[in-house]
Amino acid sequence: MQLSNQTGLPIDVAPVSVEGRRPRFPAAARVATLHANQWVTLCEDAEAFEALAADWNELLNGAHHKSAFLKHQWMSTWWKLIGAASRSRRLFVLVSRDSGDGRLAGVLPLYRETRGHGPFRRRVLRFLGSSPEAPEHLDAIVRAANPATIVAALIAGLEALRSEYDSIELLDLAETSLLLPALAQWSRSARHACRSWVWQECPYVETQGTFDKYLMTLTQKHRYKVRLFGKRLAAAHKVDLEVAAEPAQVGPAMEELFRLHAMRWTLKTDDVSGFDDASVHAFHREVAGRLAADDAIRLFLLRCDGRAVAACYCFYFDQRLYFFQPGFDPEFRKLHVGKVLLGRALEYCFTNRLREFDFLRGTEDYKFDWTDRTRSTFACNIAMTRWSKTVHAAQEAKRRLAAERLALRRRFVSRLKAAPAGARALAAAKKVLRRPSSARAEE
Repeated sequence: MQLSNQTGLPIDVAPVSVEGRRPRFPAAARVATLHANQWVTLCEDAEAFEALAADWNELLNGAHHKSAFLKHQWMSTWWKLIGAASRSRRLFVLVSRDSGDGRLAGVLPLYRETRGHGPFRRRVLRFLGSSPEAPEHLDAIVRAANPATIVAALIAGLEALRSEYDSIELLDLAETSLLLPALAQWSRSARHACRSWVWQECPYVETQGTFDKYLMTLTQKHRYKVRLFGKRLAAAHKVDLEVAAEPAQVGPAMEELFRLHAMRWTLKTDDVSGFDDASVHAFHREVAGRLAADDAIRLFLLRCDGRAVAACYCFYFDQRLYFFQPGFDPEFRKLHVGKVLLGRALEYCFTNRLREFDFLRGTEDYKFDWTDRTRSTFACNIAMTRWSKTVHAAQEAKRRLAAERLALRRRFVSRLKAAPAGARALAAAKKVLRRPSSARAEE
């Protein structure tokens, strides 16, 4: 049986059979539409989602935009351990295939979450692999050849399935995203309410050339500290760097990371970090093991006299290293082991001729000791129903208010720091309050 929505695009509501040049899809797939020689189907079944793994990662390896967080291992592990735990969520993965040979050409990795009831019900589409985790640089996964055509096909699939959701709320879209402008154009033509804004700033280092030449681009003060701290540590202890990349290495190294992160967090606050949650640990144990089997993990451990004193959890993909989570032993804080290890991780990138070290989200001061370059990620909200538009307007007002409060606070702190007495009072207040640091702050 075939239905049409308000735009006249076809929706097959039963498992499809092979007709003419239509490729054979998994039995659980629903065809949304045929657009520009692309069959777009909806994957809602967990087994069918897992079966996409090999083709998904092969597509990502040659995609227009690449991110470690778009790998199938990250998204499928998130769905199994976090997403599927809620009955209000269901898979909503749009898959585009060539009409001729059925080869995978594009994937839009979403899930649908239902909130509220009756007239206050909202069915929201979001990126797989997100909250409570924090992936960066997300986008539709599309083949590098004719990417705009494939994105247009995926948008046509979204339009064909329009009756099945009320809003789209996407975070961490890549700066070079093809999906973001396509969604904006579609929203204008369909008269949906669309808002997009800068979501996070991500500092990064281009790691071409040599590490020594790179150090010469840093400030003289920071360059001196990097060398001094390394020498002091080596003089006091036997220092070794361990780089865990194999599955057998990554498991024990993850346990060291969990231990060191929890110790580091309690140094500045009595609160508990979200990363120290048992369910988050379970997720990272499994996803790190699966990604290590695909050579996509680098977990750095700095050992002093055989004892792990600092850790740096990174993802590796497309000749880039993604800095995700640090940890260090507070007993070694005065030896600045976190800074020493970060320098070693950057040196690893230069030595192994990687293209980039991405600090990911957050504008903590220590990151700008190493670079002055940033790139943005973006958020996009699209509302189709009256209630969704009301919710999005309230969210926008809340964001504006938070931004105004932050700007006011920064002006106040800046003026306070300008006066010597004010700077001393601020430092004293911080010690008393023991303000919690960011989950990704170094030390």
